[in-house]
Amino acid sequence: MDITRQYGPDRLSWRSKDENLIQIFLKMFLATTADHRFWKKDEKILFLGEWCRLYDQKEIWSELNYEILPYYWNDRQRLYSDFKYLKGIYEKYLQVLADKLNNLHGCHYSLRYWRILIGPWLALFSELLYDRYLSLKEAQKAEKITSVWIQDVDSWAMVPREYSFPTAYYTLDSWNQFIYGEIIKELNLFPYKKTDPPDLPRNLDDGNQGKPNSKKLMKRLIAGFFVKIFGRSNKFALIETGFSTWDLARLQISLGQFPCFFSPKIKVPDVSVDVNLRQEMNMSHASDPYEEILEKFIPLQLPTAYLEGYQTLRERALKLFPRQPGLIYTSYAFSANEGFKVWAAENVDNGVPLLLAQHGGHYGTGLWERSEDHQIAISDRFYSWGWNNRSETNIKPMPSGKLQTAKKIKPNPGGPILYVLLDVPRYSYRMFSVPVGPQFLDYMSDQMAFLNTIPPDVRELLRVRPKTTSYGWSIESRFKDAGFGGQLDSLEKSFLERLRDSRLLISTCNQTTYL
Repeated sequence: MDITRQYGPDRLSWRSKDENLIQIFLKMFLATTADHRFWKKDEKILFLGEWCRLYDQKEIWSELNYEILPYYWNDRQRLYSDFKYLKGIYEKYLQVLADKLNNLHGCHYSLRYWRILIGPWLALFSELLYDRYLSLKEAQKAEKITSVWIQDVDSWAMVPREYSFPTAYYTLDSWNQFIYGEIIKELNLFPYKKTDPPDLPRNLDDGNQGKPNSKKLMKRLIAGFFVKIFGRSNKFALIETGFSTWDLARLQISLGQFPCFFSPKIKVPDVSVDVNLRQEMNMSHASDPYEEILEKFIPLQLPTAYLEGYQTLRERALKLFPRQPGLIYTSYAFSANEGFKVWAAENVDNGVPLLLAQHGGHYGTGLWERSEDHQIAISDRFYSWGWNNRSETNIKPMPSGKLQTAKKIKPNPGGPILYVLLDVPRYSYRMFSVPVGPQFLDYMSDQMAFLNTIPPDVRELLRVRPKTTSYGWSIESRFKDAGFGGQLDSLEKSFLERLRDSRLLISTCNQTTYL
């Protein structure tokens, strides 16, 4: 048997007629994240995905002997099929968790109550856990893995405090290193060794707990005063609306109430994990292997805001938000504002209408969007930015309060061409019809191909504007290395200011920028 195989960055090759030697040589160490402290660099490595190869660390991985596991969701039909599968998983376990939490908290809230409160977290977590699970199962199919290093950490120390934004911890290498290790241990997928580098963080936080400066502190005090004096008695609770200050003032005056420009800010309780309480959340409803994994991991990752800190969170929210609202309206607070969610859920259970307004792009224009589905499901009325192409009867097309800020923008015939980029986390974090995880590299290749077709005299007019969050893709470095460093926007001006300076906008993503 004569086999030739190419491997590593230098395209080296080898030949052997000894089949047993071949099988030994094919075995590889598995690297799950970009944290190279968990790589065994003296062995051939299988990178679980492109998220492992940080562009600014290529001096490390380019010298290694490695392969990269193909990404299973490059099959977009499979991605869409899995999206529909996970919608069923979400509905099933929302009911399971609603029953569990009602029992543990001694209450009898409706399914809609728990959909408002824990729905964003459950949808996100079940989707990203499925992505990590599938990645490891694909690696197992390769039958090449000899070993993997996993994080030696107390699982209970990794319980998040709240849902927060997905970028707070679910897209970090540290959290993903932990979760891959937990899946490997639970399923006994590969031989593993526990290791804990000295400088490894021992737990995770939302990254937003720094001490406020004097300006922020003063703003917080003023906001608290307005909320307590004026906000508590308002019948029309307008929370995180997305309106300009002037529009919000005019709306509240027209409704006959004193303008309140600030929304209550509830500090999520910082409480210890109650292991015994979490063990009472054991579940036995699984009908397939992934559901079995999900049942194991929900108690390990359910934010303390919904379990140990729930009663305190509820008391704080009911004390600070409006006492008896006639209706509740929001554009942003439905997702990461835990105080708003628990207060709104309780009022909705008491018959108060919940009105939501679209807050960003892709809604109504993408093939699928999990967050859009959630918002329509929890609201009595959902105000879209002018579209009504779904079967739900609670969608009401309206002008966009957010886009009103751009209504006076006109092109500057002598200005540059603004070229705006997308950015997504290296790890899949939410299911909607855009490039997912490592597919971002295909998107980047498309941009380079497009820019290389532009004549040099036109290229000089380009101002390539990346997002302020890079998620480790090193976008600016990639453009500089491709010869477009001179076209990068300095980001000194806001997007709208830069738009007013430009003769033309080229939008590369179906999101708010395009609208």
